[in-house]
This record gives sequence, structure tokens and C-alpha cells, in this order.
Amino acid sequence: MEFGVLGPLLVSDGSSVHAVSSGKQRALLAALLLRAGWVVRVEQLVETLWDGRPPQSAEVTLRNYVVRLRKSIGAVGGRIRTSSGGYLFEAADEEIDVRNFDRLRGRAEVALRDGDAELAAGLLDRALALWRGPALADVASDALRRDLCPALEEQRLHVVELKLQADCAAGRSKAAIPELLRLTAAHPWRESLWGQLMVAYVRSGRQAEALAAYRSVQRMLADELAIRPGAELSALHERILAGDQVLQSC
Repeated sequence: MEFGVLGPLLVSDGSSVHAVSSGKQRALLAALLLRAGWVVRVEQLVETLWDGRPPQSAEVTLRNYVVRLRKSIGAVGGRIRTSSGGYLFEAADEEIDVRNFDRLRGRAEVALRDGDAELAAGLLDRALALWRGPALADVASDALRRDLCPALEEQRLHVVELKLQADCAAGRSKAAIPELLRLTAAHPWRESLWGQLMVAYVRSGRQAEALAAYRSVQRMLADELAIRPGAELSALHERILAGDQVLQSC
């Protein structure tokens, strides 16, 4: 079985996809999948389904939604267990895309620490391929989007950064520059991306552009926030000015 929340909600047995047409049932299934293996309390599910504005009959209606959801996903519905005070979805970690994503990220971080950049890059490619679009793309729940989607997007962006770091360490700095330029434009306050761009420029023999990138972020931070670049980015700038040879190679 394959269950997905990194994009539109997905329930697949490998040969067919089980469609969940009801918006409330999709929100219910998403809430259970994101906490698979744990009991999700009735109060939490009520908040997820009605975004803090539940009807008086919320608990009865929730039970009806659970019954309908079990039917709509066929044999998979048997994985939804009623437990004291809530409901639990039974699934192995390897069946859920977000759990696989986290596992691959962890393995890649170990590979990077061990100096195996190619292995890390491959693992990170696999992790990013699990994303089929914005998390919970077809799930209409303000509560889930508020409480979970920002953290999921932050994890995705962190893995994108790790992938670019691995590419640089594997000698592909020049190829990483266009993506880093796109990312610094999309996330201008994320100093770690500017640092990666500067390193990629240096390792591509473009020191002047690395220094220009620092001036850009320095000016932007001063103009928009009246602050200076952080200690890590400032230290990187000093190393580039000093011609630090360690930065020249991966």
C-alpha cells in the first residue's frame, strides 16, 4: 500500500487508486495518516474538520464520516481503528510518503557527514521525488494547513538545501548556481541559501560574483530589516575575501 500527503491525498494499492471524493473525509483521512500509529483524539479531529466552528452534533457526525471513509477506501478502511477517545490509522512507516521522506533525509545527512556526497545526492533526489505538489493540496482544512503544512514545507526546503550542498560536494557547483539563484529570489531572508550560492560561485572560479551576492543580501537586510547578515554568513564573506583555499575545493 501507498499513502500520500505530500501533494494531493493518495491511497493506492499499487494497481489502483482509491478516490476519496468528500472533502470532510479527505481531511479526516489526512489527519489520521499524518499521525499514523497514534490515536488521534476526537477533539483534534473535530478541530480539523470544522476549524474551530463545530456543529452541536460534531461527534455524531464524525462517527458517520469515519463509517463512510472506511467504505470509500475499501479493504484499506479496516486499518482505521476505533480507540478510547479517538481513532487510529494502522500503517507501516514505509507505506507513508512523509515517513519515507524523513527516513531518506536522515540517511542522506549521515552520508554527507561520512563524506559520501554521491550517495547523499541520490537519497535526497529520491526524497524530493516523493513530493507530488504542495502538501495536502486537495485537503480543505485550515487547522491542518496552519499546524502542519508550514513545518512540512520547511522540511522540503531543508532537503533542497541539502541536495544542493551534496551536489557542490560532488563537484557540481556550477550546475547548482541557477537553482540557488532561483531559491534566493524566492526565499530572500534565508541566509543559508545565500551562503550556498556564495560557495558555489567560489568553487566555480567566480569570486567576484560571490562577493557581489554578499553585498546584495547585506544591502537587502539593511534596507528592509535594518539588520546585518548573521555571524555565519559574515564569516563566510571574510573567508572569501581572504582567499581561503578550503572553500576552493569540495
